[in-house]
This record gives sequence, structure tokens and C-alpha cells, in this order.
Amino acid sequence: MIISHKHRFIYIKTYKTASTSTEIALSQLGGKRDIFTPVSSTDEKIRRLRAGRKPQNFRFNLLEIPTARMGLFIKDATHYLLDAESFRQETGRPLVWPHYKFWNHMPAVEIRDAVGAEVWDTYFKFTTERNPWDYVVSLYLWRKKSGHRVGSFSEFVNSPGINVQDNRKLYTIDNEIVVDKVMAFETLDDDMEAVQDRLSIPDHERMSINSIITKKTDRGAYREYYDDRTRDAVQKSFHWTIEQFGYRF
Repeated sequence: MIISHKHRFIYIKTYKTASTSTEIALSQLGGKRDIFTPVSSTDEKIRRLRAGRKPQNFRFNLLEIPTARMGLFIKDATHYLLDAESFRQETGRPLVWPHYKFWNHMPAVEIRDAVGAEVWDTYFKFTTERNPWDYVVSLYLWRKKSGHRVGSFSEFVNSPGINVQDNRKLYTIDNEIVVDKVMAFETLDDDMEAVQDRLSIPDHERMSINSIITKKTDRGAYREYYDDRTRDAVQKSFHWTIEQFGYRF
């Protein structure tokens, strides 16, 4: 997640949408007061190489940590230590440390409350969405590779946790879209160019997402993973996103 005071934008980071690559690219535009949240150690090496940046300004000062955040952390940490997989399934996020004022996949409602009305109302806010059928395949393969208990693809699609990482929860408040632009994963480079036009980014600072994509696979077409039942299950689970953006299988 990035908040740029230099260019007056907020980038809300969704799951499995090349968001880390987007974040690394956007880091090249950053100023000293801007907020960059941490990514994985591997991706941080890429960010330092490509953007000359590292995480910054995302922590509370120790004396600023809200009491409520400490209480939530104790509750979350207990759950995480007892069953990390159950914690991920129920919350859709990693354990957030209490001194993190901003974190990786931070929902819009939390960002709004953290930055205040003046920044939230005046900064350009954008994010990325992806065809849900493609997204679910990507999420399944990522969780499987990461050692999560996912079972077969059919079991994963029909599991109660499939909606936990529904990206719309990150860029909506009370089920209303609160960003100014939802870029499409399928046309990401073109959409990023339009965002840079909107932000009046000078030509010599402009960047391409495709040149920074950090994770590429040869998994094959997403449709190959589906049968009629799993296709319909995803349509049911992600009907809001499908209808909102006109996605088709």
C-alpha cells in the first residue's frame, strides 16, 4: 500500500492482481514523506534495485500505539499461535503488528481513518481488480505453493474461506466503491498510463508495470482448471464483482 503526499495519491493493494509489481513501480515516484508498507524480503530486494526505495513511514511512534490496537493484536496473536491457517482463513490477512499504522493489504476504511478526512477526500485513490475465475486459480496456486491446506481445486473453490480474500472488501466501504479508479489486471499497463496522465506524472518519471512483474508462471489458461460446478461456484461467490465490472468466464 502506498500513500504519496508528493503526488497526492493513495494506492490500495489488492490480492493476486500484480499489486506488488505495481507497488514497486509506484515506489519510483516516492518522496521522503510518502508511505510505503513492507513486502516480502525477495520483493524488497527488487524494490531497492528498481526504485531505490525501502519501506518507510508506516509505523506508529511507540507512544502513539492506540490501546485498542494492542488489544486487537493480543486477540489476533492468540488465534494465530493456536491455528495460523484458521486465522488466515477467517481474517484474510497476515498478523498485523501493533506498531504498524499502515500495512500491506489495508482496507479502505482503515486507511481513511488513519489519514483523516482532508487527505482521504482530496487524494486520488486507485486499486486493481481481476477476473474472479482467473483470480481464484491464482489464489489457489499461491496458497498451495505456500504450504496452506487447500486440498483439490474443487475443494478450495467450495470451501467457506473462498470469500475471505474477496478484493472488493479492500476498496469498498459499506459495499460502495470508494476509489476513483479501479484498474483492470487484464489491461494493467494501459490503465496505469491513464492513472499517470491523471496525476500529471512527468514523462521522465513514468514507468511500466509489465517491466517489473515479479511473479510469472506457466500455469496454463485459467479455464482449464474448471468444470461446470466450480465455474458456477465462483460465479455465485463473486457475483458482485462479476456484475460490477462485466466479467465473463
